Amino acid sequence: MRKITSAVVGATARLLIRIISRTETGDLKSIPNTGPLIVIFNHVNFLEVPLLYLRLRPRKVHYMAKSETWEKPFRGWMADNWQSIRVNRGGNPLEAFVKAGKLLEQGHILLISPEGTRSEDGILRRGREGTVLLALQNNAVIIPVGHTGAENIRKNMRQLRRTRVEYKTGKPFRLNGSNHPDRDERKHLTDALMRELAKLLPMKQRGIYRDLPFNHELLEYIK
Repeated sequence: MRKITSAVVGATARLLIRIISRTETGDLKSIPNTGPLIVIFNHVNFLEVPLLYLRLRPRKVHYMAKSETWEKPFRGWMADNWQSIRVNRGGNPLEAFVKAGKLLEQGHILLISPEGTRSEDGILRRGREGTVLLALQNNAVIIPVGHTGAENIRKNMRQLRRTRVEYKTGKPFRLNGSNHPDRDERKHLTDALMRELAKLLPMKQRGIYRDLPFNHELLEYIK
């Protein structure tokens, strides 16, 4: 029954994406077919999660979703069927972190928006530190995925126009840090992680990470 329901969710999401957008995802082909991964992306609106999820299947994919997602019936239905991980912003993240760690141990992919909320205008917001803690505790490989164009979807929908959305994939890396980083280390590692994401976006969308100094020693690129 779950497989049937998931197929319905997937078909509905694909149809919606085709109606409202022209999406170029060729760069996503570089994401490995095996092994545990954290895929980070810039969060603009509702489009990127379904698109990334469907593009990365048949791999086991899950995404970290704020608890407010379940306040919208369709999005909550989709999140349940795609076995997303509920995160209570401002609450204790331990339960979500434990579940995410187990999924990584099983070789699954986690989709995470380090910003923790939508930017709407496409300009990258300051990253939150949860992604850093999760990656360090699980020695996880991180792959950044940046996309442009989705910030225009609402305007184009009102004009009955499809939106061109383009995805770019960055180099995979691990964070060089301790399993229990202090506040300063968490901040520096978060900035390093967000810089990798910002590099995939146009200058005008990089926000505070446009001119932020970068310490390469904080990252270990995977060949």
